[in-house]
Amino acid sequence: MRIKKYRGGDEAQKFQGDISILKVEKADVEFSPFPENGLVVGHSESGHNHKVVKDREAEIEFAQDTEGFFIRIKSGTAQIIHEKVGGHDSQVLDKGLYFIGRQMEYTDLEDKVVRD
Repeated sequence: MRIKKYRGGDEAQKFQGDISILKVEKADVEFSPFPENGLVVGHSESGHNHKVVKDREAEIEFAQDTEGFFIRIKSGTAQIIHEKVGGHDSQVLDKGLYFIGRQMEYTDLEDKVVRD
């Protein structure tokens, strides 16, 4: 699944640097318990990770495929943080299913992964 930012924006889609966060309806993947210390979902070229961390009471599970990660938030919330001081703003994820992958740029000549 490649993510494309549509003209005018998709209200269900968020971004953090080169990371795309898309709320989805379903995922045909097998989920695992979410790691207590969080999950790195992207590495930036500056060496600072994009990481999903859950709130203390949240019930979350995750899966990974060749294009990115699926995060299912059953209760509570999670945040995607950027570990660089002064880096990208955190993104809050509420209850639901999300796909987290690399943001793509589409032009008439080529499609390419955005680099942060």
